[in-house]
Amino acid sequence: MFLRANLAGGLVWSTAVALLGYLGGASYRYLERELGIGEWALLALIVAGVALRVWLRARRGRSGSH
Repeated sequence: MFLRANLAGGLVWSTAVALLGYLGGASYRYLERELGIGEWALLALIVAGVALRVWLRARRGRSGSH
Protein backbone atom coordinates (compact mmCIF):
# COMPACT_ATOMS: atom_id res chain seq x y z
CA MET A 1 0.00 0.00 0.00
CA PHE A 2 2.77 2.44 0.95
CA LEU A 3 4.68 1.76 -2.27
CA ARG A 4 1.66 2.65 -4.42
CA ALA A 5 0.93 5.82 -2.45
CA ASN A 6 4.58 6.86 -2.56
CA LEU A 7 4.77 6.22 -6.30
CA ALA A 8 1.58 8.19 -6.95
CA GLY A 9 2.81 11.08 -4.80
CA GLY A 10 6.16 11.11 -6.59
CA LEU A 11 4.49 11.21 -9.99
CA VAL A 12 2.18 14.06 -8.99
CA TRP A 13 5.05 15.99 -7.37
CA SER A 14 7.45 15.62 -10.30
CA THR A 15 4.76 16.54 -12.82
CA ALA A 16 3.77 19.63 -10.83
CA VAL A 17 7.37 20.80 -10.40
CA ALA A 18 8.16 20.30 -14.09
CA LEU A 19 4.99 22.13 -15.14
CA LEU A 20 5.64 25.04 -12.80
CA GLY A 21 9.22 25.27 -14.05
CA TYR A 22 8.05 25.29 -17.66
CA LEU A 23 5.42 27.95 -17.03
CA GLY A 24 7.79 30.01 -14.88
CA GLY A 25 10.48 29.91 -17.54
CA ALA A 26 8.04 30.95 -20.22
CA SER A 27 6.92 34.01 -18.27
CA TYR A 28 10.35 34.99 -16.88
CA ARG A 29 11.10 37.60 -19.54
CA TYR A 30 7.66 39.16 -19.12
CA LEU A 31 8.05 39.37 -15.35
CA GLU A 32 11.55 40.75 -15.65
CA ARG A 33 10.31 43.53 -17.91
CA GLU A 34 7.25 44.32 -15.78
CA LEU A 35 8.93 44.30 -12.37
CA GLY A 36 11.77 46.65 -13.25
CA ILE A 37 12.62 48.58 -10.09
CA GLY A 38 10.42 46.31 -8.00
CA GLU A 39 12.99 43.53 -7.95
CA TRP A 40 15.63 45.91 -6.58
CA ALA A 41 13.20 47.12 -3.92
CA LEU A 42 12.43 43.54 -2.95
CA LEU A 43 16.14 42.72 -2.79
CA ALA A 44 16.73 45.77 -0.56
CA LEU A 45 13.93 44.65 1.78
CA ILE A 46 15.40 41.16 2.03
CA VAL A 47 18.90 42.49 2.74
CA ALA A 48 17.52 44.91 5.36
CA GLY A 49 15.56 42.11 7.01
CA VAL A 50 18.61 39.85 7.19
CA ALA A 51 20.75 42.68 8.55
CA LEU A 52 18.14 43.48 11.20
CA ARG A 53 17.94 39.85 12.26
CA VAL A 54 21.74 39.56 12.55
CA TRP A 55 21.90 42.79 14.54
CA LEU A 56 19.13 41.67 16.92
CA ARG A 57 20.78 38.29 17.50
CA ALA A 58 24.14 39.95 18.19
CA ARG A 59 22.49 42.39 20.58
CA ARG A 60 20.63 39.60 22.36
CA GLY A 61 23.85 37.60 22.61
CA ARG A 62 25.73 40.46 24.25
CA SER A 63 23.03 41.15 26.83
CA GLY A 64 22.81 37.44 27.74
CA SER A 65 26.53 37.11 28.46
CA HIS A 66 26.52 39.55 31.43
